[in-house]
Amino acid sequence: MVYSLRLIIVLLPLFFISYFQQTLNDELYSICFTNLSFEDNKVSDSNNVVSEKEEEKNDNPNFNYESLVYTSSMKPISDQSFKLLKLNNDIEVILNSAPNVDECTASILNRVGSMHDPSNLHGLGFYLMNIMLSASNSDVGSGLYDFCIDNSLSLSYQIYSTYSLFHVTTPMVLLENVLKLVSEMLKSPVFTDEVMEKALNILENKTTLDNHSYNIFSTNLVLSDPKSIFTRDRFGSRDTLKTIPQSKKIDVKQSLIKFFNEQYSSNRLMLSLKCNLPIQVMQDLVAKYFNGIINKNLPINTQYKSINNLIINPLSYSVGKIMYRIDESNQTLMLLFPLKNYLQPYMKSGPIFFINNYICANKEGTLMRFLKQKNYIKNMNCHVSNDMSGFSNIQFSFNLTNNGLFNVQNIIRAFFLSINKIKDLKLDINIYNKTNQNILKEIKSSNKYFANLNSLSILNNYFKFNSSS
Repeated sequence: MVYSLRLIIVLLPLFFISYFQQTLNDELYSICFTNLSFEDNKVSDSNNVVSEKEEEKNDNPNFNYESLVYTSSMKPISDQSFKLLKLNNDIEVILNSAPNVDECTASILNRVGSMHDPSNLHGLGFYLMNIMLSASNSDVGSGLYDFCIDNSLSLSYQIYSTYSLFHVTTPMVLLENVLKLVSEMLKSPVFTDEVMEKALNILENKTTLDNHSYNIFSTNLVLSDPKSIFTRDRFGSRDTLKTIPQSKKIDVKQSLIKFFNEQYSSNRLMLSLKCNLPIQVMQDLVAKYFNGIINKNLPINTQYKSINNLIINPLSYSVGKIMYRIDESNQTLMLLFPLKNYLQPYMKSGPIFFINNYICANKEGTLMRFLKQKNYIKNMNCHVSNDMSGFSNIQFSFNLTNNGLFNVQNIIRAFFLSINKIKDLKLDINIYNKTNQNILKEIKSSNKYFANLNSLSILNNYFKFNSSS
């Protein structure tokens, strides 16, 4: 029997980072939230998402500003409309009215993440998320979590280093129920012993079910500098959130209440809503349920900028090391390159475009084609991982065949030979531009692309827009 394994090799910072700079001034995708303007529904030249004119408070007391969002004149979205709002408590709202959708998607982004956890209670922020989902003030015995289970709704939530996300898919008939429960949990969570115990059970169950996310986190945990805050357990467990704190006389309930009071505020929230209701009706619903959330005017860490200017990529600690992990369901070789440069501000420009084109594309002369012909891999890919606290990693993943499993050294040797081969190439910006044009043509003719554009993808696009060029 051939046992599967996951091999992660962490190497020196990527030496061809300088090649990225050749493409930083060109956009890869224009299908995203763009600059806003009231003038003839045109894109403004400003680098700010909301122009000064739009930030002026309008006549509606429920909103600080509201604006139509520019979209290209494409047939697949000609029947849709978008709108940005800021409620009078500074919640940023993105509305997408799509008459042909049957379900509604609602997403909440909170700019509070695991880095906000107290040093003696790792995972407290995620624990609070589970408490918020477990009960509501109107029904202490049931919250959004139970409501979604009882009505077979899709609910997902996750915590990251500097922010957290909730996402719900619901039929239109239950939309107001969902909005009511979401707003209640953000206004005043319930901190009874029964709710805390229920939340711990949900937390442990989610950690077990969400094996993929936990595996990624645990890998970074092992590879990171043990002195770094990134070695914290962002999910927590019954031991770290109940048993150990009790032994140390730490009052977890008071810590949760303090965390909510000091970290949660309406001005840190972003809401995205997509459904088949008219924009005005969606506006009224959002104002009805979310204007009551208290604005504590808490400071907001600018996304994609380092919280600490002295922060160092924590995975640099493992440069040159190899980690093996036995996994019978996976045969993967990963090469991970911790970077000194922070790539998120350049993601719209496609900083790894030429790497994908010359290394990972399935075409003649590339590393991928060579390794597939050797029957070493089934496929391979490259992607950038950006932590919002201010550091980036580039990861190459090779899905190995059984033959490739016994030829890892040959794969790595071929990888660096390919890198050396393209180092001296003159990168042709015309290839970059032509590829982008073809991608946009495919998107413009794809009804599927826009049908799959739910509230979460819209929220992510908006959240990232300001920091990427």
